[in-house]
Formats: sequence, C-alpha cells, structure tokens
Amino acid sequence: MIGVREVTLVSAAILLTVCGLIFPLRTFQRTKRTRYFLFHLLFTGIVLGEVAILEKYKFVSGNIFTVGSLESPWVKMLVCILSLDLLSYFWHRLNHTWAFLFRWHKFHHQTEVMDPLAAYRFHPIEVFFGYQLRTAVIWILGFGANEISGFVLVYGLLNLFQHSNLRLPWQVDKFLSNIFVTPRIHHMHHLRDLSSQNSNYSTIFIFWDKLFRSYTAPGVIGENDIGLNWSDK
Repeated sequence: MIGVREVTLVSAAILLTVCGLIFPLRTFQRTKRTRYFLFHLLFTGIVLGEVAILEKYKFVSGNIFTVGSLESPWVKMLVCILSLDLLSYFWHRLNHTWAFLFRWHKFHHQTEVMDPLAAYRFHPIEVFFGYQLRTAVIWILGFGANEISGFVLVYGLLNLFQHSNLRLPWQVDKFLSNIFVTPRIHHMHHLRDLSSQNSNYSTIFIFWDKLFRSYTAPGVIGENDIGLNWSDK
C-alpha cells in the first residue's frame, strides 16, 4: 500500500534528481550519467522488493526493553532515530573494516556517478544482513510502528539527499553540515582514494563521524574521482 511516506520519498528523489541537474555539485558525462541512473533505478526496485518480502516474512515481534513505552511520542521518535542512525553508522563502518562484508558492500562503491537513487545501489546479500540486524535491534529496544515509520522517512530522505549531486549554496551547506550529512560530505566517502572511503560513514547526523574520529572534511572532487580503484573491484 502506498502511503504518505512512500509519496514523500518518491517526490524527494525526483526533486533531488532535477535539482542535481540544474545545480550540479560536479559534472558527469551525459551518457555515463544516464547509464548509471537507469542502473540505479533498476536496483531501487530490486532492493525495495526484497525489503517488502523480508518485512512480510519477518518472525520477531515484541520487545525486551521499554524504550517503546516512553510517554512522549516525540521523545520516542527522537530516541528511535538516534539509536538506529548510530546502529547504521557502526554497520556501515563494519562493512568497510571486515573483508567478508566489504565483498558485498563494494558493489555500492562501484558507481562512478552520484545521484539520489545510488542510495539504493546495494547488493541483495548486504540488504539481507542489514535488515536482520536492524530488526533485531528494533525488537530488543521495543520501538513501535510510528517510531519506525518516522525513522524510515528521515533516514530515507537523508540517504537520497547525501547521494544526490545537488550543489547547495555555500552558506547553506556550511550550516547544514554542522548537524547533517550533505552531498559535499558524503561524496568524499565515494572517492577512489581508500583513506577517504574509510571515513564519513554517517547517514543522518554527521556528529557520529566526529565523535568516533572518522570524519574527513569535504574537498575538491573531480569527475573521475568517484568509484573504486580497479584493484579493489
């Protein structure tokens, strides 16, 4: 069933794609950009289909702790977003530091063009493992449907945003990047340079990278600097 959350995410993907063409952070060759966008569109459908199947047949419910019983819905929502975003940070970092996981995660880094739908370019095996981990944590902490839905929306919007090729006005980018992950920050994570790939793991809040010393400040990125070195493929 298509709801407000789904419509919002689709609308955001379209808007970010168009704005990235009008105000590009960097220039990509047109044919190459189109080819990668269509490939990302294909994998968006594959990933969302897989998640829908995993959601239908998941076997855990209930909770162990009582986070979900906090009285204020806004506090519950904030705790859920912070907790799952922190989990996503460590899961992302683990995908880079453990060779077994990176064999699947490198599929995400093989893109040479950044666009919003690159946020869904993930190997189905990585999606499966990540889904099981998040489901287990949600079960342990006892988050409800409203908190989870809120997290999925915020996480999805920021994931689309950081993978987009949108160039923000400098002062806006500078202000937002004190709290959130902007395209200028996340594109550093997609550089061919391995030291840059092993940094900027955050999705929503940039302070996880700063807190755990994995932050790399944005720098100049050329058209051919995105992707993996052939030795890493």
